[in-house]
Amino acid sequence: NRFLPGPDLSQDRYKFSALGLSDGSALAVGGATVLAERLDRGLLRSLPVGDKEAMRFFPALTPLEGGQVLITGGYTAGGSPASVWGFAPESSKP
Repeated sequence: NRFLPGPDLSQDRYKFSALGLSDGSALAVGGATVLAERLDRGLLRSLPVGDKEAMRFFPALTPLEGGQVLITGGYTAGGSPASVWGFAPESSKP
């Protein structure tokens, strides 16, 4: 095993969560930005995903069947959000 370089994030992030997807890409959600992004190692680029505001600190990312991801929890400056949303990788392909 070894670490391999990947694409740069489109924005600086902290207090975010990331999850490796079955296709070798990764999903980064939350932190001090509203943008969720898919990091595609093969294309060496970051792709914005979804139309939901993802600004929450430390959200939980749960892998689901078929490569989908459930996004819950975390908190915002105003408290804990009550929203839950999902990510489906086929909807974010370039």
